[in-house]
Amino acid sequence: MKVIEDDRANPATGQTLPATIGPVSPFLFAAYLIAKPFYFFPSGGPQIADAIAGLLFLIIFLGRQSVSRGTAPVLWACVLFSTYTLIVNAVWTLLMMDINMLVTPAFYFFNTIIVYAILSLHGRIGDRLLKVTLVACVVSVAIQVVLSAWAIHAGAERQALFFNNENQLGYWSLLSATIFCIVARQTNMRFLYQAPFLTLAFYLVALSLSKGALVAVFLLLAIHFSRNFGQFVLVAVVGIVAVFLASDFSLLEHVGDRLLNIGGESDDSLHGRGYDRIWLHPQYLLFGAGEFGLSRFPETTIELHSTLGTVVFSYGAIGVFLFGLVLWRLLKLAGWREMLYLVPAFAHGLAHQGLRFTVLWVLFAVIAIVGASTSPRGSQAGEPVAGRRARQGLAAIPDGPS
Repeated sequence: MKVIEDDRANPATGQTLPATIGPVSPFLFAAYLIAKPFYFFPSGGPQIADAIAGLLFLIIFLGRQSVSRGTAPVLWACVLFSTYTLIVNAVWTLLMMDINMLVTPAFYFFNTIIVYAILSLHGRIGDRLLKVTLVACVVSVAIQVVLSAWAIHAGAERQALFFNNENQLGYWSLLSATIFCIVARQTNMRFLYQAPFLTLAFYLVALSLSKGALVAVFLLLAIHFSRNFGQFVLVAVVGIVAVFLASDFSLLEHVGDRLLNIGGESDDSLHGRGYDRIWLHPQYLLFGAGEFGLSRFPETTIELHSTLGTVVFSYGAIGVFLFGLVLWRLLKLAGWREMLYLVPAFAHGLAHQGLRFTVLWVLFAVIAIVGASTSPRGSQAGEPVAGRRARQGLAAIPDGPS
């Protein structure tokens, strides 16, 4: 992958595709985000959105579009981590003669090419990609809310809508809200326009009744409105009222029951989530145990239900270093304020394995392009955000959403 200073300064770059095809890329990215919640096939297999994402990558790759120098270290860190997942799982595939262990690296490589496609698209159209992302998030969540009137299964407490399970709906809603908040902050969107979207996203999380997503979405709101407690309270109250009005109190009651029951179910324990294999099998903590191959762990029949726990156990100290490199590159590019938006996703990941979910990697890419973007908030027009923050310090970061 060729790295250039900035494609916007070199109009010839990426123009080898016909003019009628090149401009399609932003619409394909938006279509991917909108189609992501529609699952027509079993989990683990490709969905309609994945086909759209593959077409987006193909167009960008054939057009020889390159990422800008500012975001390239993030991309290469993702490549290194994905490559290591392949090495670890390939070795264990040979040792255990279990071909299924090669499936998980395919997820990480697919997610990496999505990161490449997004960063390359940003190199082509610049900060317009942020507006495309914002609109696509709003449209996608709005469509799910509207269709929920017909997709809700009567008699079921937890709803999945068009996903295959309820936790997928909760996690997707959380990540969509996180991406929206980051871009809304970067584009200085008025609170009046943010509140309706966040209310809709909160409603979808409530429908899923995912305990991890419910806790994480409140954490997201607290981070996003950390400098304006009144706005946090207002959005939370409006979201709760919306849930009440949409369900005649029953959904709100279920939400309360789920939150009060945290820690009360059999799988709400370290053993129930698979954490105990970390200290029961410490021999895997250097190079990693790979994912699956559960016959090695007689104490459990499930994979480790933890995002960061999977990195620690499945990929060992080397995997932790490489995944930490991804986060470090994002931190250097975007700064602490943007990195705080990863906290809700990782908090959700304390009880769920969300590392393979592509939208998490879309979130990584969005943080990278926000960090690489130029912003009128800086004292020097056109100065990269990362460089400006390094020069001015965290004091230069605005207090919060307007």
